[in-house]
Amino acid sequence: MNSFFKFLSKNKLYTAINIFGFAISLMFVVIIADYTIRQLTTDGFHKNVDRIYALANESFIGSAYKVSDDLIARYPDIEAICGYANFSATIDLNGSKSSVETAFVDSCFFDIFSFELLDGDRHSCLISKDNVVVTEAFANKVWGTTQGIVGKSVKFPSENDKKGRERIVSGVMKNFENSIFPSDIELLVNALNIADAGYNGSINKENYNNAGGVINFILVKENSDLRSKTEDMVSFFKEFWWIYQGGAVKEVHLIPLRDILFSPVSTYISVNKSNWSFVIILLSVGILILLFAVINYINLTVAQTTMRAKEMATRRLIGAQRGEIIYRFISESVLLCLISFLIALALAAIVQPYAINLLQSPISILKGISAGRIMAYIVLVLVLGIISGIVPAMVISRYKPVDVVKGSFKLRSKMVFSKGFLVFQNIITIALIASSITMSMQIRHLLNAPLGYEYKNIINVSAWSGFKSYDQISAFKKEASQLACVEDIALCAGTPFDGGNNNTMSYGPDKMVSFQVLYGDSAYFRMLDFKLLRDNHLAGTLETKGLPLYLNQEALRQMELSEDATEFKMGPNHDWTNTIAGVYQDFQIRSVIGEQYPVMLFNVGDYDALIAKQKKAYDSGPWNILIKVSGDHKAAFDQIAAIHSRISSGDVFEASYIEDDIEKSLSKENNLLSIVGIFTIIAIIISALGLLAMSTFFIQQRRMEIAVRKVFGSSDSQILGQLVFTFMKSVLIAFVLAIPVIWLAMDWWLKGYIYKISLSPAVFIYAGLFAVLVAGLTVIWQSLSASRSNPAQAIRS
Repeated sequence: MNSFFKFLSKNKLYTAINIFGFAISLMFVVIIADYTIRQLTTDGFHKNVDRIYALANESFIGSAYKVSDDLIARYPDIEAICGYANFSATIDLNGSKSSVETAFVDSCFFDIFSFELLDGDRHSCLISKDNVVVTEAFANKVWGTTQGIVGKSVKFPSENDKKGRERIVSGVMKNFENSIFPSDIELLVNALNIADAGYNGSINKENYNNAGGVINFILVKENSDLRSKTEDMVSFFKEFWWIYQGGAVKEVHLIPLRDILFSPVSTYISVNKSNWSFVIILLSVGILILLFAVINYINLTVAQTTMRAKEMATRRLIGAQRGEIIYRFISESVLLCLISFLIALALAAIVQPYAINLLQSPISILKGISAGRIMAYIVLVLVLGIISGIVPAMVISRYKPVDVVKGSFKLRSKMVFSKGFLVFQNIITIALIASSITMSMQIRHLLNAPLGYEYKNIINVSAWSGFKSYDQISAFKKEASQLACVEDIALCAGTPFDGGNNNTMSYGPDKMVSFQVLYGDSAYFRMLDFKLLRDNHLAGTLETKGLPLYLNQEALRQMELSEDATEFKMGPNHDWTNTIAGVYQDFQIRSVIGEQYPVMLFNVGDYDALIAKQKKAYDSGPWNILIKVSGDHKAAFDQIAAIHSRISSGDVFEASYIEDDIEKSLSKENNLLSIVGIFTIIAIIISALGLLAMSTFFIQQRRMEIAVRKVFGSSDSQILGQLVFTFMKSVLIAFVLAIPVIWLAMDWWLKGYIYKISLSPAVFIYAGLFAVLVAGLTVIWQSLSASRSNPAQAIRS
């Protein structure tokens, strides 16, 4: 290897570009491999993973809590069923209240799932309603250790009875990792506490009212085929479950635990979900970046053949066979890949925190290394080395030593550089640039989408967090309204962004309509500025039939009502008459990228009057307090938080700006844009470095031709133009070939959005011009230097 190392030291540009290109590319490969492996192996560690299913339908993953008892009684194939729901619970930590993500699960949770328990009995730790299992992270945060925790207490001070309840720690478990269960869950309690604790009274074992309040995980007995009985389940559910009786859903799905992560079916319960198309995009772009490095290595090594020709000719003359030459080149390529890979591992470990933040997923580059992964890395290095070295080896080994001695080899090889590879690189570079531009335009389009309501400068404060009575809410509202930064305050039950409450109702004997229901006072309608299309002037009145009810246009469409309808009838027999107070223009519910929902809006008018006159029916009061502010966002937020803390005696302040929540809902799209942007920059850099090196070697090989042209009268500008155009041709060809690639890729990506941009020709033009600019700037210096050179020096050399 002595001669190879000398060659590398003499050709520092060649060495730096190859090692840098491989190292950066392999760094991405390592990160993407770790992320992808984790995604594909999510929940794969459970002993019974192939026998665990989630009960679902064609619309959502979830079911009524009570259904689990019915299924166990009817189907002997079922070994156990565990209900799961997730809520934020307020607990008292050493006199300070804190909000903690809490999982409500049945006592068989640890019998079905193989999460590791550090302390406690996995078969009995959740049998009692008064027990709590804490995670390793929670134990370390509160007590500084995971040892001796069983028997300690955790106080829940904000439950229905207002007295709170101390629960006894019965187990300590490892943190949730590589699972659909969110990693921020810190407590597990028996699911029977959901209704008792006041988190959601409709989720209980007494009725089927909440049709999607829990996910029922089913453990099927070995050698049983429960999925073949889904049609029978549909018939069974039609006997007693209203969502099947009314036709709101028509199918039963049993989704394997492994498939939940990538399932397109949504859920109302907090579980980790991922996007398969995102994984495919990530893998594809990573592979392309790796191809860039391989192509650069092949191009540069082939371009260097003239510089190593004498060495290889000498080896052939002293008896080396062609196979030995090929083996030598491949060995050198493998060695270079190995050096680059070790650098890549170090770089991946350094950027790991940024990758975790970008991918919103745990990554462990060094800790995650196993024997299997080491073998995979060795295979990767060998394969890359062989692929990268085989082409240069075949090129240089096919020439005869006599050609090198005579000097004819240099003449034959002076035009050798892979134009096809350069075109391919430029196709991908232009496609990535166009993709970045398109994604950026689409995300800006979503952020500026007309949601149909006003949301800027509005703080959404949870009325359930800290306040024990409506009197406290009123006091908070009164004091906050006196702040100079506060423009208006509204009380409501639900916002367009959180969707309010879902209420699926019968609309005749065989049809159901799933409404999103929002309640708000007059300030609520004024603040959010919904567009009223028709007003029957019933707002703010308390009629015998209830609060004034408004519909959106989608509700009219689904109920097949005319725009001037004044009432509609609900119920299986159309015997429940509802007066329509007015019709609002459709506005976006939940995410800006979501579908349109039918909405019922109730105008409370004045919450004080409502609570006073109908206290029994509306004792819980509003869910949200909306505060419109002006001026500095942080200063206004802090002032309102201080008032909340004083009135709620230091309870948790759950609040956020709605505009921030909307932007966070697009975090996946923003992260994808960032990832593609990073890959685009790296692709441009690698491509430009490759083009820089190639242009340098190419121009050096054409020095004699340039000198002859100048002797015969060619001007510096003519020489410069010819040299630059030689490289620009590959960009222009790549631009033409990239157009269908960009169109197909971006059209596929945009299909995932209801509210989307149209692909503009400007995207293609901007991408092409940028690629031309980069290529031009890359080769212009060498070309300019060559065009101004003295022809006498080239001819003498």
